[in-house]
Amino acid sequence: MKKLELQFDTVRPRDWIQFVSNLIDLKTIEHVKVSSTSIRQSNPSMLADMTKLLRQTCCLSSVDICFGFLSRKSWLTAVEICSMIPSYVKHLAVSIKDLNEIKSILEQLQHLSSANFYFDYTPSWDEITKWLDSNRKGSSYQADSFSVYIWLGKSKNQPKEIKVGNKRVKLADEHHQ
Repeated sequence: MKKLELQFDTVRPRDWIQFVSNLIDLKTIEHVKVSSTSIRQSNPSMLADMTKLLRQTCCLSSVDICFGFLSRKSWLTAVEICSMIPSYVKHLAVSIKDLNEIKSILEQLQHLSSANFYFDYTPSWDEITKWLDSNRKGSSYQADSFSVYIWLGKSKNQPKEIKVGNKRVKLADEHHQ
């Protein structure tokens, strides 16, 4: 099994993570999609459970946190989203409050190669495209009324890599080159 999709309405089962991990080997999961109003409402125990679940999925490359088809409104902050996402995840899909949350998420989760953000309104894309041009060179995006899909280029804050023999070395800042 490579994909895990969980849906909770307002109540989730007690010890649900243990139950899920007894049914399937979480180490084989590559994609997790969770739909829950408890996440949308930023319920602290649900966020802690999600963090615990995602940390048990060592092959995870994609996380989709959705809130159902009726609402795109999110109460999650960028800090809460970033605290749940392991460093080995390459794709994120999530509803956010505003464009500043996109910037914050992309600044903190520099390991992402793509991201899909959903809104409950139609934002102005000028601000985010200028930010991407300045901070994530080589990025491209596709936007519609209520979402934007971003393929991420290199961050200006990512460490530079050089090859020394058959090893890669990451440099902390540019004056070492």
